[in-house]
Amino acid sequence: MTPWVDSLIARWGQKRQRAERQWEVRLDGTIYLTMPWRHFENDYGPWGSMQARILSRLRGYWPDSHVFFRAHTYLPEHYNEILSLCRYETIVTGKKDETVFLFPDCQDKELWAAFLGSAGLVPLARCLFIVDRDPADWRAAMSRLFEIAQGIAQGKSATEYEADMSVCHCLCYSLDEDLVIAKVALPERTVLSVLEGAAREEGLELVVRRKP
Repeated sequence: MTPWVDSLIARWGQKRQRAERQWEVRLDGTIYLTMPWRHFENDYGPWGSMQARILSRLRGYWPDSHVFFRAHTYLPEHYNEILSLCRYETIVTGKKDETVFLFPDCQDKELWAAFLGSAGLVPLARCLFIVDRDPADWRAAMSRLFEIAQGIAQGKSATEYEADMSVCHCLCYSLDEDLVIAKVALPERTVLSVLEGAAREEGLELVVRRKP
């Protein structure tokens, strides 16, 4: 090879190594957690566990809160073992091998990690809502929070849903393999501290990108 090609390969290798060490978070009214580049070449399980740890630590700021989880999957049989340990209901979508699971007051972080680490084959395949009280009609409450998540994902401002989201400490949803925290009732510096801690544990450098 020519020195020019050798130099190009070396620079590409350095760029890849730098990318593998970094974890990008974007702030643009929401908090957008991108999947670390290194996990694209591996099983998504570590990314699911990382997300579950982050959400669990955020939830720790509201010790009396309740967690509701919604998962839309094409492979329900893949989760049979963990589902046997949880309370849940299903919505049959009518499509083959496709099920929506609803988990009321779900504290199982292993379940969060299992679903958060799965490929997102449909929009908002995974949603997690941390609320300040156990609603009288949890199905209706989850349905409304999911509608809000859909609206925000389509570009509507979270302020449009301020009244309905008053009970919600944290609302997040998946976009493909990434995670969007659309609302979190904590100061930004507190959330960034949690994210920095998670990055250090993974041996990653947190890179924060702000909307211009």
